[in-house]
Amino acid sequence: MIDPAIWARPVARLRFGIVPRRRFYRGMASLMRAGRSPAEALEMAWRITTLDGTRSSGPLAAVLRDVRAAMRNGLDFAQAMQPWVSRDEHMRLSAHAGGDGFPATLEALSRDVEKRGRIRRTIGNALAYPILLIAMAYGLTGYFSNAIAPAMGELLPRTEWVGAARLFDITGQAAADGLWWMIGGVVVAPILLFAGLPRWAGR
Repeated sequence: MIDPAIWARPVARLRFGIVPRRRFYRGMASLMRAGRSPAEALEMAWRITTLDGTRSSGPLAAVLRDVRAAMRNGLDFAQAMQPWVSRDEHMRLSAHAGGDGFPATLEALSRDVEKRGRIRRTIGNALAYPILLIAMAYGLTGYFSNAIAPAMGELLPRTEWVGAARLFDITGQAAADGLWWMIGGVVVAPILLFAGLPRWAGR
């Protein structure tokens, strides 16, 4: 039996997406501008988010708990954040951690995360329309092939069909034969697109 704990961190990392990561950076920047060190700011953020450890649910709480434990074991803030952020974000955190401009870096990261979120939404919306058209076309041809074509076949053999009827018959059969390929393409294409654009993927 697979231990559910194996999936805990990957699932939490997926949940630590655009919104919670933006809130995290902004919150840390605000606390550090008030004069607190990264460790002190993280401790306060953990206490506020988890109600002093009484509430552990939510992606931000999981990240704060893990980063807090890592820093207590001797890692600095950038090292503790490495499992939770993209390579680009980790490099920026490492380059500016501990400096006077670190709060500004966190605020810049928050803005960049928000921009990537808008880009992802734009790409998603752009992909949704052609996917919808493809699904409608497959639905129409599938309906013709499964509902209308058999009834027409009782009146006239398919080999004698011409014009639009013949076209719908051919496309309907092709749609039925390639249905799983179409579904796979619709699922895989957006994944490959986002995977090929790591800065836009924001992970």
